[in-house]
Amino acid sequence: MFLRSVHSSPWLKFFTGFFVLLASGTLFVGLQSDPEKASTEQQKQSDAWLKPIDTQLRAIRDQDFISAYETTAKDFKSATSLEKFIEFVKKYPILSTHTNIVVHANTIKEDTGEATIILDPDSDAIPIKYTLVVENGKWKIWNMNIIPPFSPKVANLLKDLTTLKPVVDSQLQALRDKDLDKAYYEYTSKQFQETTSLEEFKKFLIEFPALTTYAATNFKDPKINKGTGTIVVELYDKNEISTLLYTLGIEKEQWKIWGISVIKQTPNISEEAYEVIPHETSTPSKQSDFEFTKLEVGDQVDSQGDILEPKTKFESARQVIYVNVFVNNGYQEKVVVNLKHLESKGILPEVSTTIQKPGPTVISLSFAPPLKGWPKGHYQLDATSSSGAQRKLLFTIE
Repeated sequence: MFLRSVHSSPWLKFFTGFFVLLASGTLFVGLQSDPEKASTEQQKQSDAWLKPIDTQLRAIRDQDFISAYETTAKDFKSATSLEKFIEFVKKYPILSTHTNIVVHANTIKEDTGEATIILDPDSDAIPIKYTLVVENGKWKIWNMNIIPPFSPKVANLLKDLTTLKPVVDSQLQALRDKDLDKAYYEYTSKQFQETTSLEEFKKFLIEFPALTTYAATNFKDPKINKGTGTIVVELYDKNEISTLLYTLGIEKEQWKIWGISVIKQTPNISEEAYEVIPHETSTPSKQSDFEFTKLEVGDQVDSQGDILEPKTKFESARQVIYVNVFVNNGYQEKVVVNLKHLESKGILPEVSTTIQKPGPTVISLSFAPPLKGWPKGHYQLDATSSSGAQRKLLFTIE
């Protein structure tokens, strides 16, 4: 089953609707120039259909909103009253304050034209996409889309891969806590909710119970492309490893979940526990260049998954246990992490990942507490590489 919101573009409702279209070549429209003047008859004809745009923008600059409104087609007026048009214009002050216009791209076909103009290209650079049609022998504005610039907060989200993980991690924790309403309403987008009801979402969770019963998570391969974020999550429980692909988009200046896709499910085969070692120890790799340099556990991490304060004692039995595995020279090395409760000899499902870059690397993962909380006592964290290196760390939950 695949849950995903349907969207026409990564920015969906970032565009505010209205109307217009255009012809060929690049045209600079000067505010003081007379659009009626042209050096040749051919230029007069090729530029004539652009005149409504120039006329409208001049009228808006002069606060003559009625004349600006008269440049629009009947369909535009049927969908948008004069009052709504004035409200729209005042929402974007640059329509009346710009000092320069560039026609960035335009096409024309029979009685329809499309063009994108840029207001103040050297400063604000606000694009407007126009669609025009011929009505009673005259060109009229049929549609007008203004594309506002991204806020600094959104711009930061679009370039920071670490901002994808928190919303997915938070939703998974809500699912683990059986707070399905929170997982659905707080972390998914409006488009997701429009195409996938809460009841359908709950059926999806029944079909893939790992989302609510997982014991450990592993986040990897975050990507952001043209406003859309993706991140792969591996969920580990005692029976299998479920690999999910989350798709995210920005809504109200924060990432929201657009889609959840189960990529694959494989059996989880846990190895027998290592013997108890009452402190952190390390066994070198058969390949001398690979090494585990450090293991850390804690109950708080930053946005990149780095533990804020390493611990060896946990006072709460309901804390998520975060793990950082520090390795060096581990390119294409597989690392497997196990967590064992020593008193009961219980072992959580192992977590594994393959390192995709050379040099120093930090692997960040987490173990969620059982529904009744962690059993008190001693725990051993084991990290093993495909080349034979080992590292162990002992900690307690009181």
